[in-house]
Amino acid sequence: MLKVFYGELFAGTEYSDAAGILGAKCYEFSDFLVTKLGVTDLGARFPAKVTFHDGCHGLRELGNKKPPRQLLSRVQGLELVE
Repeated sequence: MLKVFYGELFAGTEYSDAAGILGAKCYEFSDFLVTKLGVTDLGARFPAKVTFHDGCHGLRELGNKKPPRQLLSRVQGLELVE
């Protein structure tokens, strides 16, 4: 919401510039870790078969499919089932 729609929500108001600045600073957490910090291995271990459900907003609005999977791919023992 903050990243994508705040600029639109506050367009034409005194808060328009502030909304754009805030939106540019917002990240989905896995995207922040992978893209901004370059972290792909958290040293986690979880010996199980799991699945991951992409949030609709994360896919549609943020295009955020790869970062969560990059993190999950480095979890020792985890088998990701799409």
